[in-house]
Amino acid sequence: MEAAEILISFRLRPSREAMAKKEIVSLMAKRDTKELIMNSFLELARTKGIDQLTVREISRNCGITPQTFYKYYPDKYDLVFARYRYRVDKIFAEYEDGSLVWKEMLKLYIAGFRGNARFISDAFKKMNGQDSYIDRSTAYMVKHIKRILMERKQIDELPEELDYIIGFYAGGITYAIGKWLERGMPISEDEFADHLLESVPKRLIDYYFEDCEPK
Repeated sequence: MEAAEILISFRLRPSREAMAKKEIVSLMAKRDTKELIMNSFLELARTKGIDQLTVREISRNCGITPQTFYKYYPDKYDLVFARYRYRVDKIFAEYEDGSLVWKEMLKLYIAGFRGNARFISDAFKKMNGQDSYIDRSTAYMVKHIKRILMERKQIDELPEELDYIIGFYAGGITYAIGKWLERGMPISEDEFADHLLESVPKRLIDYYFEDCEPK
């Protein structure tokens, strides 16, 4: 290959910077589309039950096709849980970096349910089986608590008894929130968080969850 051909070939080859910019634009477009779908879903869910909503309606409401919807979410139920995951990940990150103690984290966790009470109450009642909102949200909280404890203890696996205790505690939180929503949220987030703080199993506190100790 002659020098001129090599030069032309080099110029036509995209630079690393150009490729990086293209990747960033692609990621931003993907994020924007996911947010568009999520916002469409939340808007419709304010006036219509989750079980009555269809992927076609959600897609049409935000100007995309159902085929585009399925590129980002496997079904409408994953939208419900994606919203939960995003919120919980953010709260636990603040707890882990020391910005929050356990009670403050619980208050934020509860407040998120109040802010979407109708939509989440519907999810509690109508998402069952493999799409169970109760089971999936409980399992996700268990995952976070176990990870925190293992990191603090610098171990790869928790004692088996703690697995049961964490599952019991996280399941209790989910059940209590469901009842709180069902009864019209009769107490404040602060009072509710106090009750949940008082219910932390002593074994968890002893193991390495000192900030769960009620004051």
